Amino acid sequence: MPDKQNLQPLLDARQNQLSLVFSASDGLDSKALGMLGANLAVLIFIAQGERMHPLGLIIASILFVVSIVCNIATVWSRDYIGNVNPVTHPEYLNFTESGLVVQLLADTEAAIEVNGGFNRLKWRLCAAALVLSISGAALLAWCIL
Repeated sequence: MPDKQNLQPLLDARQNQLSLVFSASDGLDSKALGMLGANLAVLIFIAQGERMHPLGLIIASILFVVSIVCNIATVWSRDYIGNVNPVTHPEYLNFTESGLVVQLLADTEAAIEVNGGFNRLKWRLCAAALVLSISGAALLAWCIL
């Protein structure tokens, strides 16, 4: 067994994982914004609708409004953890090379955990918005027919 382990490949792999977490967040934001636009368009359609069942329209409107709230909550800014800034953390400049790799690996693991939690919340909100939108669309279709 070597005296000194090279943890750089592990750090690189975990930093790639952190990049995937950020990409997943961007994807969820895009989906939520797309649904937000569709929900707003349907609400405009409902507002212009005539001769539809009024109770069904009210319930469908509520479903779409709650979906919009979920969409906005999905894209709401969160404090994602990224790479360490040496200006705000000058102590990183004093680490040895192996110590720095170990510290960066620990920081990356913590960032993946925290950011992954944000993404799980975003996914739940996005899924709830989708279910609400589909339910509202089904109810709206029933009102029209």
